[in-house]
Amino acid sequence: MTEAPSGITATNIRYLTVIYTLAEKERFVKCSDIARQLSVSRPTVHAMMRTLSRCGYIHKSRYGKVTLTQSGSSKARIYAKSYESVYKYISRICPENTDMSETVYTFMARVSPRHLEDICKNISSSN
Repeated sequence: MTEAPSGITATNIRYLTVIYTLAEKERFVKCSDIARQLSVSRPTVHAMMRTLSRCGYIHKSRYGKVTLTQSGSSKARIYAKSYESVYKYISRICPENTDMSETVYTFMARVSPRHLEDICKNISSSN
């Protein structure tokens, strides 16, 4: 896994953005919904929830319901907002019909959230 200066990985970002998106509809997110959204097994999701909980990004109840902490919500918001801008920008220079999602998550993991916001502002202003 690719780590940023903050220690967050591309996979962590992918999970955080999915949780953030699902949490917009329901305050408590079910692990089964995360698994379905990411096309991964529930045990895989549960393992990542332990990781995100140890990092202080989520709180997982005993019954598998997940909520973002204040820190997790803040980071997830930045990554969710940045994903689309970065994806569109990178897709312009890549062959047509290439899925760049993993590249985007890896890029975002290598850049601090503050710099990522600056990059997205520059992308927006260049359009």
